[in-house]
Amino acid sequence: LALFAADGTLDPDFSLEILDNFSTPGTIYGIRQEDAGALLIAGRFWQIDGVPRTGIARLRADGSVDPSFDTGALDNGGLYGVAVLPDGRVLANGWQGVDYHNELRLLGTDGSMDTTFWPLMNARIASFSRQDDGRILVSGEFTQINGAPAPYFARLLPDGTRDTGFAAPAVNGVMDTFAEQIDGSLLVAGRFNSVNGLPRAGIARLDRDGVLDAGYDPNIGTFGSPTGGRRVGGIVQQADGKAIAYGEFTGA
Repeated sequence: LALFAADGTLDPDFSLEILDNFSTPGTIYGIRQEDAGALLIAGRFWQIDGVPRTGIARLRADGSVDPSFDTGALDNGGLYGVAVLPDGRVLANGWQGVDYHNELRLLGTDGSMDTTFWPLMNARIASFSRQDDGRILVSGEFTQINGAPAPYFARLLPDGTRDTGFAAPAVNGVMDTFAEQIDGSLLVAGRFNSVNGLPRAGIARLDRDGVLDAGYDPNIGTFGSPTGGRRVGGIVQQADGKAIAYGEFTGA
């Protein structure tokens, strides 16, 4: 983790020792800035500058560990990403346990885990986002949530249970990412070439209820295996309604 000045020079006073297993360097997968310059970092680590922290920590503006935020020890776990909710609570996705359970967890403002909120997936969560009404969109490599079928994309209610009113599309491959548009529709992207039986090369648009927009088809190229190979890895939604897609594809 490094801090750069506006001109690109490295700040030598911002230096952290982040360790995994107390000896080897840890890895940071996600970062989110909070108010007053504080940072939430997520990844695979057990210790920061000698302070025990497993998978997630809050750093103050000077880089020191905030002692008021502590999740306690995760069981052989780590976190990929974090999002700060309007009330200061934190959503985080990651894994823990010898079986690497993939999960989405809700943390209090002090880092304590909400034990009533625990959607458990059978494979990796690649992306998640909280909507304005409190519901949560999740995408990734999973095909089940808490044992019920939920292939690659789903919406959760604020309490973490699956929103059965959301008509998630039938895709034939992994959905890696998504972006919400100004009108509430969703651009979804990943490693698929079919949505609801219609050809869609790695990107498609859904309405706010999950129904496929049949008239939207960028046709960015022919994909190979829907579970690997070429894919749309990310989408950036612009203010003018246009979207930038990037990944492993060659165009139409």
